[in-house]
Amino acid sequence: MSFKIFLVGVALLLLGLSPQTQAAVVSLPNNSVSPGQTVVTALTIDDATGVQAADLRIEYDPAVLQAITVSKTAFTAGMTLFFNFNPGPQCPMGTLGGVICISLFAVQSLNGGGSLVDITFNVIG
Repeated sequence: MSFKIFLVGVALLLLGLSPQTQAAVVSLPNNSVSPGQTVVTALTIDDATGVQAADLRIEYDPAVLQAITVSKTAFTAGMTLFFNFNPGPQCPMGTLGGVICISLFAVQSLNGGGSLVDITFNVIG
């Protein structure tokens, strides 16, 4: 049995963009996987030029997915990463029941586009 994983509710705060900058496009791929598998999905941005920090909030259905870890990519290797799977005042619960709050920051700004983080899930339902 195979199905698609849809992650919704990506809230993004990018620091370092000038007011004239076009809005950045942040996206997650649609993955087809079966229950019992592990999937790594990349959260990408089309143009992060000038970005020094990003706060991201991703909602998912915990009846379908179990969040395992979040990791930096080659694009964000020079940044500091913090993430949290536990809802609370700084990471409020979403309508789907599962939430990941991610913070990335650095002294040097990013240049161009690429994968911000890789998120690993176990597919359970």
